[in-house]
Amino acid sequence: MKNILITCNRALGTFLFIFLMMHTAIIGIMGVNNYRWLLPYFSLPAYIVCFTLGAKYWIGEDIVRRKTYTISTVVSAIVILPQTAFMVPSYVSVPIFRTFASVSLSILLILFVVLNTRIKMTSNQQTEAKEPALLEQKNRVERSKAIQIVCLLSICCVLFENWQASIMNAYGLLNKINLAKSVLTFSPFPLSILSAILLARFVKAEFVQRNSSLDRGAQ
Repeated sequence: MKNILITCNRALGTFLFIFLMMHTAIIGIMGVNNYRWLLPYFSLPAYIVCFTLGAKYWIGEDIVRRKTYTISTVVSAIVILPQTAFMVPSYVSVPIFRTFASVSLSILLILFVVLNTRIKMTSNQQTEAKEPALLEQKNRVERSKAIQIVCLLSICCVLFENWQASIMNAYGLLNKINLAKSVLTFSPFPLSILSAILLARFVKAEFVQRNSSLDRGAQ
């Protein structure tokens, strides 16, 4: 029972991570309720980076999260697009272009996830066939510093934006301000938690584990 609960928790957390990140990105493209976005031109790529490059820190080597990551991307696109890209409010400008951009982004994200999953599975199979010495040498290869910086900035951007949105929305709900009861109103709360967890996993993967590996190598 404990293992089942842990597996369900990993799957649910991954689905929420993917669904809310994709939903917020597509909402940003569609220009719906843009008053919520403090830095829309910087936030949008930040969400996409967290969804793609940053997702490896969320998934790690967990098989359940990796499978859920792929399935959740397809399911999220199927659920989100009909309610956003194909039901555009009248106040949105250039709706055709925004719809095309949203659908194209969803397709690209799905392709990225599928290809990334296949590459990861192939890499694991090849690694298992190699000698331990080669695996150890591969683990010591330095990751690109540029990718680390981009991921760190993107995670912090998503984290701080959702913290502020959570405070604003909580203030509005407590003071009975007329806020729309939609996913966009309540998504900052779980996204604040999820992005904080993602930041913690990034720090653990890039600093804690790396420093431990360097210490063992020096010994």
